[in-house]
Amino acid sequence: MNFLKAIQRVSQITGQRREGSFAELPESIECLSDACQAPRIYMVYRASLAKKILADSRFHQAQFLAPILSLCDEESTRHIRFFIDFNPAFLNADRHAAQVEIIQQPFALCEDAIRDLDISVLLDAINPLLDGSGGLTAHQVGIALVGRLIRYCLEAVSGVDPPLDNKEVFAVDIFQPFAKRSHLVRCNTILDVLIGAIENHPERQSPLSDPERLAVLTLLMMGATPLLAVATALLNAVVSSADPADLRASLSSLSNGYSMLPTNFVMRECVVPHDILGHPLDVGDTCYVFLGDVSGCPFSSSLKLPLGYGNHYCKGAGLAKVVTARIQELLLLRTEEIREHVCASPVQVGPASAFLKYSEASLPALISGLVNNAQPH
Repeated sequence: MNFLKAIQRVSQITGQRREGSFAELPESIECLSDACQAPRIYMVYRASLAKKILADSRFHQAQFLAPILSLCDEESTRHIRFFIDFNPAFLNADRHAAQVEIIQQPFALCEDAIRDLDISVLLDAINPLLDGSGGLTAHQVGIALVGRLIRYCLEAVSGVDPPLDNKEVFAVDIFQPFAKRSHLVRCNTILDVLIGAIENHPERQSPLSDPERLAVLTLLMMGATPLLAVATALLNAVVSSADPADLRASLSSLSNGYSMLPTNFVMRECVVPHDILGHPLDVGDTCYVFLGDVSGCPFSSSLKLPLGYGNHYCKGAGLAKVVTARIQELLLLRTEEIREHVCASPVQVGPASAFLKYSEASLPALISGLVNNAQPH
């Protein structure tokens, strides 16, 4: 499979995205491989065709990290391997159902915790930023808010207050279609330090259980980056909407839709030969399926996200709605200060826009330097 061609094609498409939309493409499906090449890789650009493929039993989930993980020793990627082996998003129907309840229980704890969180906690997270110093961006304020909220979720799951910097967002992004081995190892190192900080906290009496560990990894690997994208979009709306009615409509639309997702694709592997729109697919051929129409909005607006076999509800959608509702509440309290001191900034999705930053006192010097100096990839 010619992965390089897929990388180049995705870069071309996403690079043309402007103000929330992709450039229009004439094809519904495109084969990137030569006729004599096998297995082949296809790009699926239309949501209508994507839905058919995702509901078709002749395709199975293609695990894009599997080839990279096969080159890594188990210890250096153990958290990522655990995440992939147990997270419902990566599982086919037979295992997906069994894992739904186990992840929903800690997520329900997070929802209750965020819903009951006193607004003063969030005010404390951003008030120091709105001091009139200038040069502040919506993305930076979003980092402060999402970082504080994710930390509160981790506290709800683990029962302890992790010794982390409130102003940094947790973002360990493994969702690269062709991630590098060194990146996965680095993510594992960061996760190892985080989990160690939780388990070694003086108030924590036992290691994390498997459901707790899965919830922690899910919050970091799947939760933080999309929430940061939504928070940045909400802040941009505050900065740009002068009319109060327009502002409330914009905030409500962004919050209630939960329509911004950094991972707007899945990969499906053909397991039964057949034909799609004149393209012959054989066993082993892979479709790179966009969840949103590439000719329009790149993000899925549906709460039914097809990540495993068939359609199922995104397990984080409920928590995301609670989080974005609380952020919206806060922004309405600080609208004037935000307009005065904050500039709009691009909504960064896809690769991690920030990495988890620990306080110097909580980490050994060597690991602290690795985490704090990590750059977006």
